[in-house]
Amino acid sequence: MEDGLRRSGTGWTSLRNSWYQENLLAYLPQIVRDGTWFTAAGEGRIAFVARQDAALAAATVLATDRALGAIDIAGPQALTVDEMAKIVGDTLRRPIRVERVSPAMLHLEMVRQGIDPQLVAMVAMTEANQNAGLFDVGGQALTILLGRPARTLESFVRTHERELLALASR
Repeated sequence: MEDGLRRSGTGWTSLRNSWYQENLLAYLPQIVRDGTWFTAAGEGRIAFVARQDAALAAATVLATDRALGAIDIAGPQALTVDEMAKIVGDTLRRPIRVERVSPAMLHLEMVRQGIDPQLVAMVAMTEANQNAGLFDVGGQALTILLGRPARTLESFVRTHERELLALASR
């Protein structure tokens, strides 16, 4: 799509949103309850972004009449699963062990943890892209568009601490 826009000769802007922090609410409680974060992402990084930050960035872009090209709308930190597990574990005061598995084992283990199989397929696809380095982008563009630092993963976990712990105890 972007190649076609480039060839068109017209001004354009494309926002490439990273994986939303809020998506974690659908499967992080089961990980916290189990104490193990199964991953097939290897050492790949992902810069989770808050939906609200992405929406504000989009509104900012819409309010300007400048063509900005391709912009990665990503959180301020591109993190490995090990780094994310440490942030979550430290914030929630619950140890989380990371276990690297194959994509097939990822599916089996996440379903065993009680995560919806359709969500597991989406997470597995995201982790494959993360492992390939496709989510390893910085949040500098987002910070510039917002005029302030983007929301960190630690801030997200702190904000949702009660909810995550309540869901994890079910």
